[in-house]
Amino acid sequence: MRIRMVCGTYGYRNGDGTMETKDARSGPFDVDEGEGNRLVTMGYAVQTGSVPDRRQQEEAESHGDTGDTVDRDMESLADLSKKELECMARDMGLSANGTKEQLAERIAEACGE
Repeated sequence: MRIRMVCGTYGYRNGDGTMETKDARSGPFDVDEGEGNRLVTMGYAVQTGSVPDRRQQEEAESHGDTGDTVDRDMESLADLSKKELECMARDMGLSANGTKEQLAERIAEACGE
């Protein structure tokens, strides 16, 4: 499973056995499905594709996608609690103020830039 951290720090073991920290500034990485689901359920990570990055958004647009991906991504963020969204926003260097909907929109916009 490919995930990206959005809140907190995760100790990731590379293929060579060394440990590397992953956080909201890190890119996507692969973990086994059980661990990925655990991190996503706890609100520490999102499965890649849950919040599109600029490359994913440009690729979707070049293939004629009219924004359904972003709508689905906002639904994924809406499933998180306000506390999880606040944590995610702070870890991304964004304002953690506002309603749950404002936080989700701010995070989605930041990830799409």
